[in-house]
Amino acid sequence: VRTVIAPRLRPTWGFSAVLVGLYVVSDFGAVAVLNCEVLTWRLYQAHSAQEAVLLGGSLIALVLPLLVLVRLLHGGAQDERALSNREPSLRSARGGMLAGVGFAHALMVGVGVLIPTLTMCKWVGQGLTHNLDFVDVLDPATTSVYIAAVGAGLTLCAALLLAGVGARLRGVLGGLADNAIYVTSALPGILVAIGLLQLVLNLRLEVPSVDWSAIRDAGFFIFTGFVMRFMSQGYAALKPAFLRLDQSQLESARSLGAGAMRRFFTVILPQIRPSLLAAYVLLFLSIAKELPITLMLIPPGESTLAYTIFDSNNEGIEQDIGLA
Repeated sequence: VRTVIAPRLRPTWGFSAVLVGLYVVSDFGAVAVLNCEVLTWRLYQAHSAQEAVLLGGSLIALVLPLLVLVRLLHGGAQDERALSNREPSLRSARGGMLAGVGFAHALMVGVGVLIPTLTMCKWVGQGLTHNLDFVDVLDPATTSVYIAAVGAGLTLCAALLLAGVGARLRGVLGGLADNAIYVTSALPGILVAIGLLQLVLNLRLEVPSVDWSAIRDAGFFIFTGFVMRFMSQGYAALKPAFLRLDQSQLESARSLGAGAMRRFFTVILPQIRPSLLAAYVLLFLSIAKELPITLMLIPPGESTLAYTIFDSNNEGIEQDIGLA
């Protein structure tokens, strides 16, 4: 392990550690519930434009070096494969290693799934026992499904277009295209939300003849925020699929006179369909549980399950948190 496996995994370990750090810096939901005084929570609570600019600049200064390090480590990691086709077996793993892995999985499932689930059930049970009123979760659930389905579809379409183009780019231009996509998605959601919110306010002042409220109520700004925030997830899932395309089939279809649209639906789409479905599910789940962009850009009068949980937590209504 020390002389063979660890040296090959070191770039992957470094990449994973920096990526986790990037997610920790960008997190909003957990720190909001725990009321931790971190930059994302302070940015949400900013009382003036000057304070928001200062905190936003601090967040960017903290996130961009992590993003650069992530890209460097990702680019330095080589996809090395052994010369032997023999599949790794669990028989070669020692008992202590298997026990450690099993304990880590049990701890992760217990802390991340079982304890929260049991706590939610307990709160709902206490509410039923004491005949407490519960919040209506049908409308927030419907809204959550709607914005997640539409937002995931729009983000997937944008990622599909960019992945198809990005797979053809090579060298410095390809690297710049990748970085441009990852930079926006690496920014904390609260920062993206505040930027779009300020854009809406400025547009109202500069172009008062346009009914910006109707555009906001139609969901234009919140869906724009979702596309900006989660573009990289769809892109990362789809680009490898485009790189694995059978070019001989594309050349054959082109030589037979098939146009671009026909080649896409008859040759490309069947090959990338699994990645397309996986990307959509990933985007749907990410948008459904997203909080800061939803919190600041959702049309007035609407609410999602994440919004309901956040609101109920601020009011200390445990039975509503459990039900939502």
